[in-house]
This record gives sequence, C-alpha cells and structure tokens, in this order.
Amino acid sequence: MRIDAFRFRHVGPFGADGIEVSGFRPGLNVIAEHNERGKSSLLAALETVLFLPHTSWKGDAKRLQRNDGAPVGEVDFTHAGRAYRLVKRFVKSRHTELIDLTSGTIVATKREAEERVGEMLGLNSTARGPSGLLWVRQGDSMDQAQDDGQVASRLESELSTLVGGERARAYLDRTETELYALLTATGRVKTGGPLALAEDALATTESNLEVARTAQSATRQMGLDLARVLEQIAVTETQGDTNTEITQLKDARAALDKARIARSELDRLTELLARLQAETERADAKLAAHLAATKALDDAQTDIDNISSAVTALSTRKADVLTHLTGLSDHLQGLEARRATLSKLDADQATRERLIDRNAALQAVIVNLEALDIVIDTRASHVAQRDALPLIDRTALDRMDQLRRTLDQTQTALAHVDSTLLVDFAPDIVATIGDTVVTNGPIQLNATTALTIAGVGTIILAAPEAETLRATLTQTQDALEALFEALGVSSPEEAAAALHRRKDIMDDIALIDRKITLIAPDGRDALIDARDRLQGEIDRLAGMLNDMPVDEVKIDGVALEATLAQTRGEQRAAQTTLSEIDRELATLQERLNTRRRDLASAPDTATPAKRKENYGALAAAAASLATQVETAKTTLNDTRAQGPSDPALFEARIKRLSDVARTRTETLSRLRIDAAELAARRRESFEQRDPDAEVTRLEDRAVQLMDTVDRHRKRAAALSLLRDTLKDSQRSLQDQYTDPVRQELLPLLRLVIDGADVELSETLGAQGLMRDGRDDSLERLSGGTQEQIAILTRLAFARLLTKGGQPCPVILDDALVYADDRRRGRMFDVMHYVTSGDDPLQLLYLSCHEANANELGGNRLTLKPWVDS
Repeated sequence: MRIDAFRFRHVGPFGADGIEVSGFRPGLNVIAEHNERGKSSLLAALETVLFLPHTSWKGDAKRLQRNDGAPVGEVDFTHAGRAYRLVKRFVKSRHTELIDLTSGTIVATKREAEERVGEMLGLNSTARGPSGLLWVRQGDSMDQAQDDGQVASRLESELSTLVGGERARAYLDRTETELYALLTATGRVKTGGPLALAEDALATTESNLEVARTAQSATRQMGLDLARVLEQIAVTETQGDTNTEITQLKDARAALDKARIARSELDRLTELLARLQAETERADAKLAAHLAATKALDDAQTDIDNISSAVTALSTRKADVLTHLTGLSDHLQGLEARRATLSKLDADQATRERLIDRNAALQAVIVNLEALDIVIDTRASHVAQRDALPLIDRTALDRMDQLRRTLDQTQTALAHVDSTLLVDFAPDIVATIGDTVVTNGPIQLNATTALTIAGVGTIILAAPEAETLRATLTQTQDALEALFEALGVSSPEEAAAALHRRKDIMDDIALIDRKITLIAPDGRDALIDARDRLQGEIDRLAGMLNDMPVDEVKIDGVALEATLAQTRGEQRAAQTTLSEIDRELATLQERLNTRRRDLASAPDTATPAKRKENYGALAAAAASLATQVETAKTTLNDTRAQGPSDPALFEARIKRLSDVARTRTETLSRLRIDAAELAARRRESFEQRDPDAEVTRLEDRAVQLMDTVDRHRKRAAALSLLRDTLKDSQRSLQDQYTDPVRQELLPLLRLVIDGADVELSETLGAQGLMRDGRDDSLERLSGGTQEQIAILTRLAFARLLTKGGQPCPVILDDALVYADDRRRGRMFDVMHYVTSGDDPLQLLYLSCHEANANELGGNRLTLKPWVDS
C-alpha cells in the first residue's frame, strides 16, 4: 500500500473548511508545521478512517470530533498497481465507499468495502495490521517495535524450504480456500456462504418458536457444546509427547554448548586475522616509504642542476634591465623641465575654469537644499499619521488569538455538558429554550442553555464541570475586553489592520530616511556650510583674474604629456621586470640551498647498493605477511562453514519448547473447567417437557438446521485449527531464523552507531546493544539511543514487508526528540537511504521543528483547505 493523499473535515482542529494533504511520493515526505496546527490529529484521523467501522464512533475517535458537523474522511492510496479512494462518513449519514480511481467505479460499499480494505491492508489477525507496527504517534517514539506476525509471515518467501516447502503451502492454500467459503478473512461469517445461509434459515425457523422454545433444545445445544469441548480436550491431549519434548530440550541444550565453543574459536581466528592484516599494512607502508625516499634523492640532484642554469640566465637579464633604467631616468629629467615652463603659461586659464566649476557646484547645492526641505515636510506628515494609530505589536495580536481560541474551546466544552429531561407540562404552561417553545417529552439541556417556564422561573443545568467552564468563559471574556480597551480597538481584525497600517507607514518613513541620506549624507547644516564656502571661493577667484601678458613661447602640451606618460610607463615596466627577476632569483636560490641541504643530510645507507639491499628485504617481509593473511582467511571461512555458531538460536529453541509445554497444560485445564460447567447446566435443564405436535415439527426442522450450522461451524473450526496448526508449524521453524531481520537492521544501525550489533527477542524486537566489547540491555541505554533503535527497527521491518510483497508506509510523528545533532544527522541519512533505490519505502515525517525539517530535506507537503472537486 502507498498513500497518495488524504482529506478530513470536522475532525481535530479542522472544521467545515477541512484539510487536504496531497502530492505524496514513494520516498521521503515531510510535513513541518508549528504547534496546534493539527499534525498529530492528521495521524489519528488517518487511523480512524482506515481502521474504524463507519458504524462506530467512540473513545479516541469521538474525541476527534468537532461540534460543527459530522466527521468525513477520504484516503487515496495505491495497492497492487491500482489507485483507490476510501470515503467514510461517521455519526450522521454513516456510509463507506471504496472507489477504483482508474475506472471511476464504486468497488464496494459499507461493511463489504471495509472488509476489502482490510484485506488490502493485511488485517488478518491484528486490529491495525502493519501500520500498528510502523506508525509512531507523538510521544511513542521510544516504544520498542515488537513483531506481531506481520514481518515473520513475510519471511516465508526466503525460508520456504525450511518451513514445509511447496506441499505445505498447497495444503495451507487449500485449507484457507475452503475456510474462506465459510468465513471472511477477519473471522466473520461470510455473506452468501453456506454457513451464513444456514444461520439465516435457522433464525427464521426459531422466530416461529419464540413461545414454544423449551429447555430440551437448550439441553441439546449444551450437549453439542459439551461434545465439542470434550473433542478439543481429546485433541489437545494427543498433541503433546512428554518424552519427545524432554529429548528435544536435551538435544537443544547440547547444541547450545557446542555453539558456545564454536563461537569462542571463531572470535580467536577473527582476532588473529585482524592482527595479521595490520602487520601487512605496516610492511607495505615501509616498502612504499623506501621507494619514495629513493626517488626523492634522484629528483634532488636533477633539480640542483636545473636551478643553477636558471640562476645564471636571470643574472644576465638583470644587468640589461639596470642599464635600460639609467637611460630612462635621464630622459625624464629633461621632460619635467619643459613641463614646468608649460604650467606657468596655463595658470591664468586654470583660474577661469575653476571659477566656472565652482559656480556649477553652488547651483547643485542650492537644488539639493530645496529638495531636502520638501522630503523633510513629507516625513513629518507620516510621523503624525503613525502616532495617531493604536500602539499594537505582534505579541498583543497573538494574545488576542489565544484568548479567542480559549473562548471557542470553552464554549464548545460547555455545549457538551448536557442532560436529558422528561417534561409533562399542563396545557396552560408555556416553556421555552431561547426562542424555541418546548413541547412535552424528552428535551436536551446543556450548560449553555436555560429552560424558562412562564410564571415559574428558569431551570439551568448545574454541574461542577459546567461551573468551572462558565468561570473560565467569564474570565476569558473579561481578559479579552480589557485587552481591547487597553489597545483602543474593538476586535482582533481592527488590531491587525492597525498593525499593518503602522508597518506600511514605518516602511514609508524608512524610505524617506534613505532619500534624506542620499540628498544630504552629512545633514542639512553641512549643505548650508557648503553653499557659503562655495560663494566665498567664487568671490576670491573673481578677484584674482586680471590682465596678464601673453608669453610668446609655444610648447605642444599634449605631445609633451604623451611623451612623459610613455617614458614613465617604460620606467615602471622596467622596474616591475627588475622586481620579478629579484623574486625569481631569491626563490631559485632558496630552492637550490634546500636541495643541497637534502643531499648533505642523506644517510650513508642511501647509496644505490644499500637501497637495493633494503628493498629486497622489505619486499620479502611484505610477501610473507600476505601469505599468512590468506592462510588465516581460509581457516576462518572453514570454521564458519562448519555450522551455526550463534548461541542465541539454541537459547530461543529451548525457550520455545518450554512455552509449548506450558501452553498445552493451561489449555487442558481451561477446557476441563468448561466441560464441567456445561455438564452441570445440562443436568439442571434436562427435565423440561416436549411441546405439542406443531412445535415438535418446527423443532425437528430447527434441529436439522442446527445440525447443518453446527456441521459448518465444526468444519470452520477444524479448518481454522488446521490453518493455525500449519501456520504455527511454519512459524515455530521461522522463530529459529531471525537472521533476515537482523541482516536488514544491522546496516541501518551501523550507519548511526559505529560498530554496533543488536540482539533480537523471540518477537524480532531489539532487546540489547553490543559495541566496543560491551553488551548493554535496552533499559541501560540513553533515551536517545533507545528512540533511535526503535525507529531503525521499524524501518527494517518495513523493508522486509516491502520485499515480502506487501509494502506499508512508515509514519513518524515528532520522532527523534532526544537525538543530539550528530545522531540526528545520521538518522536523516538513514531515512534518505531507505526511501531511495529500487524498492523505496514511503515515509511520512511529521515535525514541529522547522530547522530540523529543513535539514532533513525530502518532499515537503503543505496543509491546505479541502476544496471539493
């Protein structure tokens, strides 16, 4: 099964608008919402729609209901490659429909639809099927997963040769086929089957015998029941053989001793192999280091020769650059002298250009001053509008919302405190509830209504919880009105509008402040100072201008500047080249000194002959260790192939054999008590007389039908017993092979806890953790580690169910509460791992921690109103 979408209305916090979650994918799906948004209610509503009959509404399910309508739910899911939709309505107009979305047809309705869904979900013997194992509610993340048969039954495909083979499977299939002709998969009488038809005919006949039914028929029925119980006693007594059980226990204990000896030898060989592998790695490292040292010596001598040649070439190039720099310096001195002469001629022209520039700057400052005054006036107007609004912040709005929710919840609770009154007024008495006139008969009175009797008075329901709720209602209303008065508003909507208006005004003021900063970064006074300073400079420049004689000497200033710039550029380039040469020379000299020191510090054993001798010795040592490692691996594999060495397998077998003997003894005791009670009741009613001839005829007919029903029931009981016996024989062998579950769990566990191993109980649940040579029971572990093991075990079960052909979604509601940051990151990696690949799990992760959800990733789902399509 894979969930595709679900929708609910009038459950939890979701009213008439309802809630819809769609867009599910086969892999990881995430819903992250803050508290009170109804995440946990989604999981409770999903369980209710899938598993609760539409004719039932009580307990946890009833607490989900809102007071504004009848609960309705839809679940879209995919099973065996086809898309379906389950629709359920509770309380009013109760109904169930199973729709095939591919064809658009209604597959089944009411009880038949629920039975069809139960078969799809695997609800054979458990109330919730695999979901009871894989769906974790908020606060239950530390509860350890225990298999109720859902996972073990999926191991058959891998262990079929160990549990009876194809012949046992054929017997089981034939038994179930004949049994399901009489009963449904959930053990109910199948509609239209032989047993159902016989029971219907018997009920019709017995309805005609209501007056004439006598103790004789009851006595006969008791006799049949007594015979059935005696038959069960006989069958149970023949099932066990005490001598055989003692022999099996003795053999199991002997096998346990051998397994413990074999496990000790296996551990010793494993430790030896690890030590030899470590020594091999060290020998290989020494050989690699020797080769690297030899190559380093040869490379050092080559580098010395190459670096010496490069130093000689750079020294020659440096001398040429120095000569060129001397010539450039002499040429620059002549150009600077001609430039000084040209500057004297341009002084008068520069003064005029400066005066024009200062006039332009003065006009710009005047324009900015006028614009600044306009913007400042606009800002003052916005500040006045802001100050006229009520002083409201987000905390006040949240407080209003909280009080409104408390008010609604208290009124809802008051409406549920009710009582039924049976009234019988005289004809001239007028009674009303609100504006409605009350007539004689039963009336419903709750804590929010009052029965008014004209001329008499008022009747109000007095209940301790109602008084408490009324006090809470009054306090909440007073607090809400006080908050409105303090803030100067009349409703949360008006407060929200005032807050939004204040925010808009503050945004406008911030924009105006940015404009003021752009116009006058240093303030308005700075602009005024700049205006006065520019005016003074203009007056000074105007006074400096006078008639000056024109120098007749003509110098081409453009050509002079171009030549001067070109010469300086050549000088800078030459200086840059000289600096680069000096850096390269320093670098080469340092490398040369380093290589010479390396050669000087080389040991005497670094001669070619000695290096060759050392290489031979190291290579021989590495080859010898490699041979020892292969020999150790062969010995270890041979030891493992000799048979199972896990003592836990034989300990489980001993426990199972003891439990079988105890269960048979308890069953015999119970059956003998039932037989004694039936015999006593039969003797008490045995003296009843026979009815008249008509009753005798009808009783004969009833006896015939009862025989038919009894025959079908006995056949159904026998088929059920045969089916259960076949399954028990398979399961008793499967209990000895927990390896598939452990092999599925270990890779996931070690991704989170390095080097960890796990111990499984007879129900395939984790009961101990082994790491670093230490064996800890589950109770001794931290809360975070227990929580992580519980979630990993459920993921392993889910993968086995998928491999067994019956995938089921995993749902985790606010799990990983106790995980540290490192473990949480690893758990998130595991969730991505199991929800990807060829057979990905479908996982729905519900969280109220937005940051953790962002770190998890996956397909993010959102809650939206349910819009009818």
